[in-house]
Amino acid sequence: MGSGKSTVGRILAKQLSLPFHDLDEIIERVAGISIPDIFKNRGEEGFRKLEKKCLLEVVKEAEGVIALGGGALQNQMIVDHIKLYGWLVFIRTPIITIVERLHQKDGRPMVDSKNRKALEDRISELLAERLPFYEQAPISIQTGDQTPEEAAKEIIKKLAVYEG
Repeated sequence: MGSGKSTVGRILAKQLSLPFHDLDEIIERVAGISIPDIFKNRGEEGFRKLEKKCLLEVVKEAEGVIALGGGALQNQMIVDHIKLYGWLVFIRTPIITIVERLHQKDGRPMVDSKNRKALEDRISELLAERLPFYEQAPISIQTGDQTPEEAAKEIIKKLAVYEG
């Protein structure tokens, strides 16, 4: 969360003339309620079940660029499924940049965005848990100082290596 997946994904899709899909938006559409409300009503486990169901369907059926939620890569089966149907890209963003983006923003059920230190600790904890899955992406870019447009261009260059 806060790495710029949706922002870079939209730009990447536009530059490639492809459709853009945001997994969080798909989940909200399927559930008929917001993600914070899903967490409130169903808990994290209920959200993850719905997220997994939507993810497996959209990855198999959708064409274009798909921005996944930060916790979407929950297990090896999901990572393998995504790699089977497309390219997995890891947008590696410094924790301090993520904290800057999320601090004082509401609507993130996995973090307390009001307390800066608690936010940094939680982001570090989540990243440590998820990093083994993220690092399996064949394409990885480092962001922080670059613009979303520059990040999208870097992804396109790396995709060309694999597709060429």
